[in-house]
Amino acid sequence: MNHTTESFYLTASQLKRKSKKRLGSNMRAECLAFLDSLKLIMQYGLGNSQFLFESDSHVLVHMVTGKTEVPWRLQRILEETWSLLKGRQYQMSHCIQGS
Repeated sequence: MNHTTESFYLTASQLKRKSKKRLGSNMRAECLAFLDSLKLIMQYGLGNSQFLFESDSHVLVHMVTGKTEVPWRLQRILEETWSLLKGRQYQMSHCIQGS
């Protein structure tokens, strides 16, 4: 099956709630929710697809895309995120919450 022509929509609200219970910090929950969504993409065998990620967290978008420094407490999560994104075609943008 060629996954490059398929698309799906994944919301992170449940992932964020789960992540927030694990750690408490909103930004850490955002990072973990994004990482969990990447792991789901890989689990479903869609790792060779092109991706457009949207987040209502401007800070998350800037950290993932390397436009801002990552706090040391989030460094390990972002390093795992970057390793999953390495060599893949993707775009990430900020969207207004509720859009």
